[in-house]
Order: sequence, then structure tokens, then C-alpha cells
Amino acid sequence: FLKRTSSDIFDVVLIAIRPQLLAEHDALRAGGGDFALWSRLASSMLDAMASDHGAVRHIVMGLPAPVTDDVIRSSAIFPGWEGVNARAAAEKLFGIPVHVENDANLGALAEHRRGVGRGHDTSVFVKISSGVGAGIIIDNQLFHGVGGTAGEIGHLTLDDAGPLCRCGSRGCLEAYASVGTVLSMTAEQLPYADLDGVVAAAPPP
Repeated sequence: FLKRTSSDIFDVVLIAIRPQLLAEHDALRAGGGDFALWSRLASSMLDAMASDHGAVRHIVMGLPAPVTDDVIRSSAIFPGWEGVNARAAAEKLFGIPVHVENDANLGALAEHRRGVGRGHDTSVFVKISSGVGAGIIIDNQLFHGVGGTAGEIGHLTLDDAGPLCRCGSRGCLEAYASVGTVLSMTAEQLPYADLDGVVAAAPPP
């Protein structure tokens, strides 16, 4: 499982068919990078991890951007990747089958099949990380919407005059609620806290 968690972080996870977590490693590269750069990084990480666990048979790529027909559709959210057919490029690189999906959609699917969403026909998974997004399950199926943007709640406008978002608009939900924003807003009161520390410090409802 290859997951691009933000513009600067790539996470590689090995999972057995059972399923069982075998290994996990992430890499930080400040300044982001295009598909070719991240592919080389993922390939070297995967080779190093797989040497202890046998051959990799299938790859799933979770990407924090709208994906339609395996193609990344947003240059503002995912610079350097727009127009790339990630599945075709990754299959050429790795030589094994690759499935490409938005990362929040994969989170929704995981919760629906094996997590708190089991037994429910319809559910919404909300991901808050370097960005904000959602995966939507309707009638036991992922709902992508037009252009794969159904779950792009992070770029709903809350205030036209609000802070500038990485997508180029102002006042997006993500500009208020992403992990980085929350930590910046609380840095004076909680200078060394991570997100768990901020949540723990919040007064009870």
C-alpha cells in the first residue's frame, strides 16, 4: 500500500493477504515533488521492506487528490501530478497490478468493510491530516461524484475573506481545520503539543 499523505510525506505499508500489517515506513521530503521523483522514492522503500517478506503481488496507491479513471485531476492540490495516469505509470515501474484511489475513499472503504462502518449501508469517513477530506459510502458503494470530487469537503468555502488555502481559494475548511493549522493556532498555548495533545487539552463538552 503506497500512500501519499501530503505534498511532503509518502507512506509505504506492507500488508499480507490475510490481512496482516507486515511493515510500515514513511519518508519526508520538504518541497514536494512530481510523480517521477516520488515513484523512485517509493520503489526504493518498497524494495528495502519487501526483502524481508517475499514478493509484492499487488499495490494500492492512496492519493490525497481527486482521481478520475486513475488520473490525478488537481494541479492546485497536487502539483506535479496533474494529468498523470498514476495506475499506468506505477504498473510500468513496478511490473505488478496497481489500484489507484483517493486516500479518504480508501479510509471509508476500510471502515465500511472492517471498521466502525461494518453493517451500515451508508457512512461518511472524514480524514483530517495535512488536508481535510471525506470518503462517502452509499448503498455499500464508494460514491465519487462528478470528477471524483464528492468527498473534497476541505475546499468548501466557509469565508470568502478567510485565510488563503493551498488550492488558491480563501476561507476553505482546510485552511481552518487541517492539522498544521490547528497546531499553529494553538502553538502559543501548547508550544510542544501534537494533535493528540491538543485534543487532550480541550475542555470536555
